[in-house]
Amino acid sequence: MIDRSLHPNSRAMLNAWRRLAYPDHPDDGEGDDTPAPADLLSHLFVLHRADDGGWVFRNAGPRLSAVTGRVLHDRDFTDLWREGDRSRVSALLASVTHEGEPGVIHGRGQTLDRRTVGLEVSLAPLARPNGDPRPDRMLGLYQILGVPEAIGSQSLWTHAVEAIMPAARLVQRQGLRLVVSNP
Repeated sequence: MIDRSLHPNSRAMLNAWRRLAYPDHPDDGEGDDTPAPADLLSHLFVLHRADDGGWVFRNAGPRLSAVTGRVLHDRDFTDLWREGDRSRVSALLASVTHEGEPGVIHGRGQTLDRRTVGLEVSLAPLARPNGDPRPDRMLGLYQILGVPEAIGSQSLWTHAVEAIMPAARLVQRQGLRLVVSNP
C-alpha cells in the first residue's frame, strides 16, 4: 500500500508502522525519506473506537485543532467530512480494522471563505496489548498538501473526499489449501 505518490510525511509514518507491524519482512528501501520528527509529530493524532462503534479522536495536537477550527478530543472522526462522504470514510475505517493494514484518504479542505487546499489523511491500526486482532485504536496523520499559506490563518471547516486508498494486506494470510488425490 506504500505508494510513492504519498506525501513524504505520510510515507514516513506508514513505513514506520510497517517496520513495527512486520519486523521480519524485508525492507523495500522506502524508508529513506524520513522527515524531521517535529514536522511529523505536529500532524499525528490517535483515534479510539467508541462504545457505539464510531471512531473518536483520543488525542490530537493543538496544531491540528487550529487547522480544523475545533477541539478534536472526543469528536467523531467522520464529523470532519461532508455528510455525503461520511459513509465512505466509515467504510475505510472498517477496512483498516478488518484488514489490519493502513488506508489513506485524499481530499480537499475548504475554509469558510471558500479557499481550498489538498489534504491527505493516513490511518494505521495500532495493535492491542492483549493480542486481540481487532484494533481499537488507530494512528493517523493529517497532512495538508500544496501550499498551506493559500488558506492563510483560516481553518478548514469542510472536508471532502476525492479518493480513498483502502487497506490491503501486505503479507498474505494462510488460506485453505485443497489437495486432490485420484487413486
